Amino acid sequence: MSFAVDKNPSFRQVFDLLQQAEGPLVAFYSTGDGFSPLIGAFPLESLTSLSPQEILSFEARHQDHLIASAFPFEFGEAPAILHAFGAWVQVSRTGYTIDGPDPKAKAKLKQAFETHATPSSCPPLGLDENQIDPQQHQEAIKQIFKWIRAGEVYQLNYTTQLTTSTRADPRSCFLPAISQSPPPFSGFFESAGLTLLSLSPERFIQTESGRIYTDPIKGTGPRVEGDTGDRKQRAWLENSAKEAAELNMITDLLRNDLGRICQTGSVQVETPRTVSTHLEVLHTHTRVSGLLKAPYHGLNLLLKMIPGGSISGCPKTRATELIKEIESQPRGFYTGALGYQLPGGDLCFNLMIRTLVFEQGQVSLGVGGGITIDSDPASELAEAKQKARSVLTRFTDR
Repeated sequence: MSFAVDKNPSFRQVFDLLQQAEGPLVAFYSTGDGFSPLIGAFPLESLTSLSPQEILSFEARHQDHLIASAFPFEFGEAPAILHAFGAWVQVSRTGYTIDGPDPKAKAKLKQAFETHATPSSCPPLGLDENQIDPQQHQEAIKQIFKWIRAGEVYQLNYTTQLTTSTRADPRSCFLPAISQSPPPFSGFFESAGLTLLSLSPERFIQTESGRIYTDPIKGTGPRVEGDTGDRKQRAWLENSAKEAAELNMITDLLRNDLGRICQTGSVQVETPRTVSTHLEVLHTHTRVSGLLKAPYHGLNLLLKMIPGGSISGCPKTRATELIKEIESQPRGFYTGALGYQLPGGDLCFNLMIRTLVFEQGQVSLGVGGGITIDSDPASELAEAKQKARSVLTRFTDR
């Protein structure tokens, strides 16, 4: 059950009010086809675990609740974090509702709306795309070329992370980050000592009435000022054989991944290669869907799908092994999966690209891209920098 509140505040106003809440806060936002705009505070129970069995037991205890989760890229070696909420705020254009099965949790949320929001601002983060070491980046791509020529992989997603110390309060940074052209899978997730601020454009998996969707992204081009320049850039991306080949490889990989958890013959490419427009970049993506088969439902199917193919490579298992060899540090939550499960088991998760990780007085931002035999090292470096700028421009006037 849910009840509507008389006022009609925006998502921004609701988040501002709940910023005052003690304990972990989570929020998911989109203005279109993406996350459902919702905010959770005061979790009933939280879990940090490496164990799939513990995670599925947690899910079973909270099947009537909202479960917000963050899974690292190296899940199994690094733990996932889950929060279960007995009540949460669902925001729409006409107002908001407090949903959930727990009357006490609802009352606690309603009481939180009686506080006064304290305006805050997000200082410059201090991250810079020029922190990427050009020589290290070039040497890594040379090694990937050797692996591709040796038949180890066809494509490998190579990433690097920018890191600096910060005094910024992550809660004060989320709203500025989504104030202009919000990505469809924007998320904010807190745990003890850790905050994730994800500005991801990529749907990893979403389920609805027994059907699963995944929207892999491969292919990136910078936006160009002016309508004519933007149209030319879009045409270049649409006609790039190299970018199309990258996406085709990952689309096939995800068709195979879905084939393991879906009914025979139900997996299909629902949307062909399409260009989407974002604040600083253009992307190409497809949509693959299928009908789930028993027993795949809720978090057990997520556990079968991670890590995502578009942020590992092809074939996925070998690419994931090689990533550990070539990248200088574990990815952690960067390129992991962030999202929520609704009562009844439907879920929606992004891939945590374009994601800031705040931890122990530091903030990091990972960037990268898929490397194939046709990749140009200089262009790949420029693309990684462009992806970093697509995030950092949201926090500066530059």
